[in-house]
Amino acid sequence: MSKEKVFDIISLVLNSAVIIMTGYVLIVLFVNPSGELVAQGFNAFKFFTVDSNVFAMFASIIYLPFLIIKMIKGEVKFHKVFMIIKFMSMTGVVLTMLTVLFFLGFIYGYPLMFGGVNLFMHLLTPLFVLLDFLIFDNLSEISFKETFFGIAPMTIYGIFYLSNVAINNGYGNTDYDWYMFGANGIWIGILIFILMFTGTYGVGFLVNFFRNKIKK
Repeated sequence: MSKEKVFDIISLVLNSAVIIMTGYVLIVLFVNPSGELVAQGFNAFKFFTVDSNVFAMFASIIYLPFLIIKMIKGEVKFHKVFMIIKFMSMTGVVLTMLTVLFFLGFIYGYPLMFGGVNLFMHLLTPLFVLLDFLIFDNLSEISFKETFFGIAPMTIYGIFYLSNVAINNGYGNTDYDWYMFGANGIWIGILIFILMFTGTYGVGFLVNFFRNKIKK
């Protein structure tokens, strides 16, 4: 069996796992909430973690049929849009994972951050998406200009979040400012998001850089 076929099989397994894990998370959110969750139902979608995981699931759902066709027929044309969508979903969930590993885990404790379905959202799904993008998928390269698409999910979320806080004058009010980014004023919140945008772009740029090195 060729290296390409092996990589396609691994990519199939990773993307299928992302769909299954995130589907299970959604079931838990709406049907059987666990103690590790800080929100349930549609209320959970105010958190970037949930949004980024669901986006990654839809990216895998879009990608899988074309991968299966390729595995059967030996060839298929992947549109560049698929690559960009997968790239954006990767930066979102990897940002989530890094935030938990190096920030939230210290504050709230790793047992909580990785307990129950949080293990899927905060670690396994991001890792599977990262590995697939970095090594196993068979999509085209992302150019330097296209790496800026990686900040799109965080940009959209940041605009929604800060607008929601400002419109409702909800600085430091967890009903509107659930991450408490605006507890010390809107400008501190804006500064935090600027830092997150920078970090998100850095993640996307570095992962894509290593991807190109690995796949050469």
